Amino acid sequence: MNVVFDIGNVLCTFDPDTFLPQLIKDPDCIQALKKFYFRGLWKEYDRGYIQPSDLIRMGCKEYPQYEQQIRTLVRHWVEYVIPIPTSMALMEDLQKQGIPMYILSNIPEDQYLYALHHRAYMKRIKGGVFSYQEKVIKPERKIYQILLDRYDLKPSSCLFIDDRKENIAAAAALGFETIHCTDVRRMPDQVREKLHEMQSQ
Repeated sequence: MNVVFDIGNVLCTFDPDTFLPQLIKDPDCIQALKKFYFRGLWKEYDRGYIQPSDLIRMGCKEYPQYEQQIRTLVRHWVEYVIPIPTSMALMEDLQKQGIPMYILSNIPEDQYLYALHHRAYMKRIKGGVFSYQEKVIKPERKIYQILLDRYDLKPSSCLFIDDRKENIAAAAALGFETIHCTDVRRMPDQVREKLHEMQSQ
């Protein structure tokens, strides 16, 4: 058995509504940048087609009056993707049981590098597939297949946990066991129950 985690809102928090007010005080600026970045460019950023310098350049062109806030956001948002204690405890427990863990995440390069150097959970995983490296994002079928091929995994032996319904549906279509994580507080118990079911099959 193998457990495959998403990062955002599964292993770590990712909530612009929470961290933007901590970085930016102007509510009009917050709304403008949330729409411009998080509802617009973020998929291409995750895909590796856009770099932080591009985010700054494009944002400042669209909103020159917010240049300082844009630079602050782009430089510091990665610090606000914060490990969730219950998820970290689950990873520690799974590691003690010898259950291999992987990550399959839509993630830009700067967040990946920050996590690699500052987040202990990256040392617990056996491997991972990160969207910016592959230039493909969930829920596209190819990124799941890359994980299976790279680590010689059978989908039926993998439990995939993600917070987005479309990503879960794509994994299930390939034969993964899945958990749609809608409540991170319940997720560890859901994982344990599902692994018990898989062991019993």
